[in-house]
Amino acid sequence: VPVLELNVTVNQIYLAHVANYVRSSLIMDKASIK
Repeated sequence: VPVLELNVTVNQIYLAHVANYVRSSLIMDKASIK
């Protein structure tokens, strides 16, 4: 069970990094369009 919980935590951290990367890239795209 601890391993599964660790896997879930890693998944959440990974998804958070992906979301931040996508958001920052979108902001950069809008800035470049301007």
